[in-house]
Order: sequence, then C-alpha cells, then structure tokens
Amino acid sequence: MRIELIEAVVTFLIDRLPDSEFSSLIPLRKLDPEADDTALRNCHLAVISDMPLKDFACAYREAAQSASLRNMNARQLLHETLQHEQWKALSVALARVMASKPHSADVERLISSYNGLKTNIKSSFKSPALHAHLFIRQNMPPLSMWDPRPAVHAWMHDRSSRRPYQTHLSAVEQDYFKGVFH
Repeated sequence: MRIELIEAVVTFLIDRLPDSEFSSLIPLRKLDPEADDTALRNCHLAVISDMPLKDFACAYREAAQSASLRNMNARQLLHETLQHEQWKALSVALARVMASKPHSADVERLISSYNGLKTNIKSSFKSPALHAHLFIRQNMPPLSMWDPRPAVHAWMHDRSSRRPYQTHLSAVEQDYFKGVFH
C-alpha cells in the first residue's frame, strides 16, 4: 500500500508539475537582455498570464537594459521594480515567484485525500480518475462557495450550442402512429 501511495503521488506531481514549467522561469532568475521572445512568452504563461504579455515583455526588456539591475538577486530586483510604475508587470511576476514557498503542507493534504479515496468501495479507481478527483479536491473551492448563477446565466443566453425544440413530422407520418392520436 505504501509503495502504491508513493507512486500515485509521484505520478500526480509529475503530471501537475513537469520540469518544462520550471525551465520557463529562467528569465526571472536574473535579468537577461538577450532573452528571446519565446522565453518571455513561456514565463508569462507560467506566472502572469492574467496581465498583458506586452506589458510584461516591455517591463522586462527595459529593466534588463540597466546593468545595475542585472546583477541583483530576485529579492533586490523586486524591491527595485516596485519603485517604478512602468515595471509593474515585472514586479508582480517576481512577487508571485517569490511568494510560492516550498513546504510539505500541500503534499500532506494530498496524501490525506488519497488515503480517504483508497477504501474498499473506491479501490477500483483508475489513475486518471484518481488524478482528476485529487486535482479537483486540492485546487477548487468547496462546493458551498460555488455560485451556479453565472453558469446558468451563460447557458440560458447561449442558445447556439443547444438545439431548439423541434417536432419531427416524420414520426406523425409513420404507419404505426396513424390513428393513435388523431
């Protein structure tokens, strides 16, 4: 049971946190004026996708031109970029990376959730179902906090994805249907 638990957690973490996502944060380690557009785009997607890419790229390129900023560590760089409004996107990205702290509380919570799933009734779960259940349990808010009104509102106003109610005249024309309701 212990080996199965460890393998499931390792598989879950590898699926959730592949090495490629961490390599996209390399431009934030030290400012590099030679950073290409692809590296900045990947970094933007990983950390600050809720802000415009052009703001992040411009702030990064402007800050990277300063020789004094290129030699700073991340904490010093964050302190300096907070002083300039035009570098807001860069400072937000740096703050988000620095705010994520490595600790085991999330892993312990994940293991506890997994142990609750591996009962006799639920032991037939396959890996994708376990992964989906644990992902939802760890990353989504509780059901009591979910407000269905926006989803219902969007569903009610988007009729393009649903068929309108149609009566099929071909059913009325069938031999077995004639005389039943007429």
